[in-house]
Amino acid sequence: MMQVDVDQIRSALLSLIDIRRTSLGCEVQMPLYYPDGGSVTVTITAERGDYVIHDAGTGTMVLNASGVQMTKKLGQKVQKLIEHYGCSFSAGRVERRCTAEDIGVCAAIVANASRAVGDQLFERQVIAPIDFRREVLARVREAVGENRFRENEEIPGESGYAYQVSAVILDQAGSSPVSFVEPIKDHEAATKKFREFWDISRSDRFGGVARISLFDDRRKWVGADLLILQEVSNVVRLSDVDIRMAEFANVSH
Repeated sequence: MMQVDVDQIRSALLSLIDIRRTSLGCEVQMPLYYPDGGSVTVTITAERGDYVIHDAGTGTMVLNASGVQMTKKLGQKVQKLIEHYGCSFSAGRVERRCTAEDIGVCAAIVANASRAVGDQLFERQVIAPIDFRREVLARVREAVGENRFRENEEIPGESGYAYQVSAVILDQAGSSPVSFVEPIKDHEAATKKFREFWDISRSDRFGGVARISLFDDRRKWVGADLLILQEVSNVVRLSDVDIRMAEFANVSH
């Protein structure tokens, strides 16, 4: 059996990121793309002992270049979306402040938030994802048993923000959580759940609880969406849910 070459994989992934110094700071080209095919780039500057990461308004410019006007209604929607990422949105620019140790994660968050702005180019009415969520939760419940399953539990992250975790798998005594499970239907869900799991992973109380991103492998995915989820969770295909949930249940104490 061929061995996985970790160094080769690391080199391949690092090649997807380009960093260059400019008069504005350091520009980092991320392995993400706007709907028009342009690469998502974030700018990192130092300010008063912290770092400021922003998209230079590129997400908004993608919309404007395609003839989409930032109306009051769209602006309110984008503002709410960006705040969910823990970023600020002002004058068309996505921004987040952080410490040196969080630069990598925050650059990924700002990049995904910026792409979310650009994704409004494809805004349309879609079928609500509730059917996929119900399907996932029903199968998790069946795999681990009713006594070890809880739905919509409120779990606080390090930031103090409380998240409604879709499914919680309890230990065999049915008293303490051993796994948090989130259904991942599409790109928007992936980016939202990334922030949720990242925040929870840093919590003193719940940081040690396994985190499971259960994604819908019946549709095509952008590799970057699954890569960021792998940073904060175990990524499991829907087609493997029965086997993998049984595994998580059996090893949990």
